[in-house]
Amino acid sequence: MNDHLVVIEGPQDDARATAVIAEVKQTVPNKPIKYVVNSHHHFDHTGGLGPFVAEGTTIITHDVNRRFRAELCCPTHRAAR
Repeated sequence: MNDHLVVIEGPQDDARATAVIAEVKQTVPNKPIKYVVNSHHHFDHTGGLGPFVAEGTTIITHDVNRRFRAELCCPTHRAAR
């Protein structure tokens, strides 16, 4: 990961996730967040995925979460295979 970062979970809601993204950018200004790992569908792990998607970040999750993420959480995000 010499050229990018990975964040674990899209926390709580858009406001919290936006704050996390801002802090990451301030702390490591020359590395984009390329991936966000989503462990499961609970709101405290998915509620903030939207701002990551808006940044162009790829969501990594278990296939079990795919339908939830695609239909309910982030409908505009094309699922990567």
